[in-house]
Amino acid sequence: MKTKKYILILCAVFMLFGCSAKKVHNPTLRIVYGMKTKQLLSIKKHYDVMVINAAKVSRQDLTQLHKKAKYIYSYLDIAALNPKSPAFKKLKSLKLMPTVSGKKYYMNVADKKWQNYLTKTVKSYEEKGIDGYFIDHSDLYEKHQNNTIYAGLKTILSSLKKTKSPLILNNAQALVEKDPK
Repeated sequence: MKTKKYILILCAVFMLFGCSAKKVHNPTLRIVYGMKTKQLLSIKKHYDVMVINAAKVSRQDLTQLHKKAKYIYSYLDIAALNPKSPAFKKLKSLKLMPTVSGKKYYMNVADKKWQNYLTKTVKSYEEKGIDGYFIDHSDLYEKHQNNTIYAGLKTILSSLKKTKSPLILNNAQALVEKDPK
C-alpha cells in the first residue's frame, strides 16, 4: 500500500514539474587573435564570444565577424609590446624586461607615454566596433610587485572600465588579490 502511495506521489510530481530538465546554455568562446583576417572570415561555426586582434581587422571585417559571434572581444596587451610592432620604436625606452616567452618586452605601465598609447589603441578598437577586451600581461605586477607598477596597471584598468566594455583579465591573480575591485 505504501509503495502505491509513493508511486502516485512520484507520478504527481512528474506531472506537475515535468520529467525533463531545462536545457542550460553553455556559452562558447573561441580565442583566435593569432589568425589572419582571411582565416577569421572563413570560420564556419557560430560562437557566443570570439577573441581576435582588432589591430589586424577593419570595421567591415568586424561586421562580418559579428555574423559568426554574438560578441567580438579584442586581445589587448596592457603591459607588454612586441619589438616587431610599429609602436615599439617610439616606446622602446619604456621596456623593463623580456616576457617569459621572450617574444615581447614588459613595458613601464606607469609611464604616461605607455598609457596614452593604450588609450589611442582602445579608441581605435572602439571605433571599429569591438564589444569587449581580453586583457593580457596584467601579471607584470607579479614580476614587479611595487607601488609604481601597481598604480600604472590600476590607472590603465580604470581607464578601460570607463569604456563600459566587458573585460576578461588573463593572468591577473596577484593584481586581483591586492585589490579585487
